[in-house]
Amino acid sequence: MKNLNLEGFGVQEMDAKEMREVDGGGLLDVVIGFLVDRAWEHRHDIIGTHKAISAAYKKHPEAFLK
Repeated sequence: MKNLNLEGFGVQEMDAKEMREVDGGGLLDVVIGFLVDRAWEHRHDIIGTHKAISAAYKKHPEAFLK
């Protein structure tokens, strides 16, 4: 079995500390990922609500000007 020599591509070996620093991330990434995931799963509800509000505004714009 052949091994690919990555040194010719400028790839260097990383130790565990470097991997943690490069990988990064943390609680903020988890929270943002969770919020984006929830928004993506509920996108149809969000779009439907927007369409309903737009339709109501077109029929009765004066109700939104109070």
